[in-house]
Amino acid sequence: MKDSAFITVCLLTKQYEYQYLKKLSIYLEQKFSDYEILLIDSNKQQTTNNKQQTTNNKQLDTILNEIPCVRFLEYSGSFNNNLFQMVAMGNSIGDYLVFFDPNVDPCEVIENIVKIAKKSDVVIGIAEYHNSIGYRIGRIFISKFCKNLGKISSNTTNLICVSRNAINTILKIGSSSCSLITNICNSGLYISYYKYEFLSNTRYFKSYKYALLRLFNLLIFSSLKPLRACSVLGFIISFISFVVAFCAFVMKLFNSNLAVGWTSTIIILAFFFMMLFVILGVMLEYMNRILSELENRQAYSICSEKTSKIMINEDRLNVLSESTKDD
Repeated sequence: MKDSAFITVCLLTKQYEYQYLKKLSIYLEQKFSDYEILLIDSNKQQTTNNKQQTTNNKQLDTILNEIPCVRFLEYSGSFNNNLFQMVAMGNSIGDYLVFFDPNVDPCEVIENIVKIAKKSDVVIGIAEYHNSIGYRIGRIFISKFCKNLGKISSNTTNLICVSRNAINTILKIGSSSCSLITNICNSGLYISYYKYEFLSNTRYFKSYKYALLRLFNLLIFSSLKPLRACSVLGFIISFISFVVAFCAFVMKLFNSNLAVGWTSTIIILAFFFMMLFVILGVMLEYMNRILSELENRQAYSICSEKTSKIMINEDRLNVLSESTKDD
């Protein structure tokens, strides 16, 4: 029996193969009453090679003409995973959205993760990784700096299923500069896990570079706390400079053996350093407010949308061409 849930499957790849999409469409048709396959790309990722661009357009036209329930979105802005996932959540129409990586995830996981999502707002896939020692050490620092993220398993994959309620919550309080995992943690949504195995020919590996980039992203792009910490540090240093200048003045009053010009030099340097850090602190506070305002702006716009020309089965439609009741 088919699952009555309406799901959106978003493929986490920029390479769309006809044969694979055909296979995925047949699988979804067998398992679900209603579904859509969402393909997303950035208009800045278009190649300058006209021949290659023509080939890509022909391949996309073939997919849309022959494979049902496919929707292609092109948005403005650079291609990055954080913005990619926000575009998917903002434009999906299913009750459940599944982020699916066809390079490593088997099709069978879609049905299983959706079943779990009916009891939980968010389901995150976990699988066996071959992590380096550097990544394991970096993971410890991530857990220390970000307590909410530290609760997330270190073996999480890109396979994520979110309900409509979770999507609405993340879009309301989330940020396109943060990763989806970070937005989920900050939203306070209930998280469940689904353990599975990668495709047999896949060996997934997380290196120390991945951990460092993730830590940098969390500290700089996912929070304004580092900016606020620098602001507070600037005011503290300015206060210390004032104390140093005051101590130098007091020493001059009670000790006449000090070198000529030492007191005036210390006071002048301390004064200018104090003013410098006060100005920097004020500027950082203004930057904090500006960035807070910018977070509320839309990070992208949809440039074009294309859909499959093959209509879905009429049994799925909730709008009929004729009335079923006589006037």
